[in-house]
Amino acid sequence: MKLKTTGLFVILLCMGSLVSAQKHNVQKHTLASKLKTDVMGSNPQHVEEAHWDNMWLPFATQDLKYDAVGHLIEQVRSINTGQTKKLFSYDESGRTVEIIEQLRDNAQWVNHSRSSEIYDGDYYMGWRQEEWQNEEWVHVTGERFTYQMEGGRASSLVIETKRGTDDWVNTQRYNYTYDGDEVRPAVTIMEIWDSESWMLSFKDERAYPDEWTHETIHSAYINGSWEMTSKTSQVDDAYGSQVITMYTLTESAWIEMRRANYINDSFGNRTLILIELYDDGWEPYGGTQYLLSYDGNKLIERITQQASQETESRMKSGSLNWTNQFRELFSNFYIAGSEDIEKPSLSLQIYPNPVSETLNLKIINPDKGQKVNVILINLAGQKTKESAVWIDSGSNQIRIPVTAINRGHYIIQVSDASGAFLFNQSIQIY
Repeated sequence: MKLKTTGLFVILLCMGSLVSAQKHNVQKHTLASKLKTDVMGSNPQHVEEAHWDNMWLPFATQDLKYDAVGHLIEQVRSINTGQTKKLFSYDESGRTVEIIEQLRDNAQWVNHSRSSEIYDGDYYMGWRQEEWQNEEWVHVTGERFTYQMEGGRASSLVIETKRGTDDWVNTQRYNYTYDGDEVRPAVTIMEIWDSESWMLSFKDERAYPDEWTHETIHSAYINGSWEMTSKTSQVDDAYGSQVITMYTLTESAWIEMRRANYINDSFGNRTLILIELYDDGWEPYGGTQYLLSYDGNKLIERITQQASQETESRMKSGSLNWTNQFRELFSNFYIAGSEDIEKPSLSLQIYPNPVSETLNLKIINPDKGQKVNVILINLAGQKTKESAVWIDSGSNQIRIPVTAINRGHYIIQVSDASGAFLFNQSIQIY
């Protein structure tokens, strides 16, 4: 008996919706997706794609361009049926604010679609999707957010939706309350717009046991009162990994139901998505894993594997069978701010990323001792912090305090005494 793929999709969708709901926690919104083909810590300028059919069969290539600080600004993807191009624009905080997609037609690039993200300071104000029609951009769909502020924190958020030429209409409203000076809401009540009035729908009550954990009790408004429906617990780490566990209420006790594991490596690249179901212990249900190969800090190969959906095999072994699906080969890496070729003599790694207090730089030097320059560059290309450091032969640990630096996205670069670049990676300070 085979599990239907739609079953896995529904579970992924449910778990994903819980993560998506956290966008309305009214914290600093950073919706910029991992561009650079989802690769963190390296900027490949060429990608070879292949799919698996008892062997790797090439089917597409990508050619990428970056700006001076390492933002992806152009992506051209070529397959045997044609070419597509994406053009990316950013705001001063490094957030993606516009993506234009073009198609190759009669040896010319022709506009096809445009997506935009709107921000006001730290707050996400909405998005819109447009299509190119009759030599102009035509609105297809979008959302806009309106906040009410009290004491420097949002007390409510109204979401309006616009489709085509229709007017903007109310769809959802979120009302927030806080504990003490906490900047994250303790209670979020969601209402839906129905028959020209707001109707109570869902309530989330959150607790934050520590910096990396938050727990949420979900309730639905049924027959005039709130009824608890489920609970989720989310644990994050410094590399962007998340483990989200969903519980159901049974006889006044919370019982585990599902668990979603989104695991990243120390570079911040995704290595595993695993969905588990609870039945006298956690049993694997399905997922995706990524086999990553590095050259120093550069990701040079990623193989995507899908979990087998054979129920009998899965239950007997207590594990999943992984099958090849997709392969990407990354090459011709770009170093932000320099056209020099990166020297492979040093092995470098930074953690944690994102960082709030101290950035650790681990350098393994196979040669004799030498002086290196460590530079932190903001998104305007300005040097924010610079220091000369002596590294001995072997393993070295460098600690860089960042508490006095404004939060945001930066580029950290390491160069030798001659100025040649040795290491280049994007980091986030929060």
